Amino acid sequence: MRALAAGLALALAALLGGCGNLVQSDAALFAKADTRGAPVFRRGLWIGDDPDCKVDERLPREDWPGCAAAWVMTSRGLASAFDEDKEMHLLLAAGDPAIIQIEPPEREEGPFGYWALAVTAADRRGRATAFSAWPVLCGPPDGADAPVSAAQAREGAQPYASVTRHPLPGLEVRGANCFAARAATVRDAARASRAWTPFPMDAHWVRDGER
Repeated sequence: MRALAAGLALALAALLGGCGNLVQSDAALFAKADTRGAPVFRRGLWIGDDPDCKVDERLPREDWPGCAAAWVMTSRGLASAFDEDKEMHLLLAAGDPAIIQIEPPEREEGPFGYWALAVTAADRRGRATAFSAWPVLCGPPDGADAPVSAAQAREGAQPYASVTRHPLPGLEVRGANCFAARAATVRDAARASRAWTPFPMDAHWVRDGER
């Protein structure tokens, strides 16, 4: 899940370094029990949507161009991603939208971060075959902190370095950062954030197998 993982990894780095308009929390707001009913992804070959990368998906994966953000979705689904030598643990909580809780790496201090995920297509068995994901924001970005271009977003660029001047209800601004104390607050912010993310990270299932 290179495209999504890149964005999540940058979000984690931003959180650990203290970064503005991303919603974070001191402790985990979602637990294993919240994963019941979360999206189940169809296993097999997936690809990130990129209108600037022309891919003949009928070809074997090894024949796709280098710009293709492809991965194999296993039974673990959105379980973890890797940023160099650091494993990033993710928890996918059910709901509308689903919430990806980003946990700090083991043996490192740092807050929890949040992304939202919405299934946009599913097969007859209810398995997700396409989704859209976006960061959970504290409030509308300031004018000088405008969203990045679609190309930059696909590479995981994070434009929201400055905390909003208009935080959503229930969110607490501490200095240059934004914190939530309740899961419902994160969920509400996730819904609002979709309108402030013109270039979400979208992906779809291609076929069964790894090639």
